[in-house]
Amino acid sequence: RLMPVPSSIPLPEPTEEINRSRCTGKSQKQCSKCLECGWNKSTRSCTDSVEDNACEGRMYHPRSSIDRSCSNDGDYPVLWDTPVMSAKYLLPSGDQCCASFYSDGPCNVVNVCSIGNEPTIPTAA
Repeated sequence: RLMPVPSSIPLPEPTEEINRSRCTGKSQKQCSKCLECGWNKSTRSCTDSVEDNACEGRMYHPRSSIDRSCSNDGDYPVLWDTPVMSAKYLLPSGDQCCASFYSDGPCNVVNVCSIGNEPTIPTAA
C-alpha cells in the first residue's frame, strides 16, 4: 500500500535535465526530423526552433533525384557544409534550388518552417 507524501517534506528542485529543451543533445539528423527543433549551424547544435528562430537563414538543398524536391529541413550530408560543396548544393530559396537541380520538370519545395508544402514548377531561364 502506498503512503501519501506528507506536505512537510519539500519537493526536490527541478533539475537541469527537466529544464532542458526537448531538442538539446540531438544529432543533426535527429534534429532535422523533429518539427519543434532546428539545427543551429553557428553552434552546431539542435535548438528549439521557436526560441532561436532556427528557420532564419535556412538554406534549400535537393533531396534526391527520385524525390524531385528541394527542402530547408537541414537533412543533408555533412560534407555539404564545406565551402565548396555548400556553394553548389545549398541555395537561399526553394525556387533557386528547383531551377538548379530539377529544371527539366516539376519540383516540390518543402519549407519546414511553414505549414504545408508549395509545389513548384520552375520556369525556363
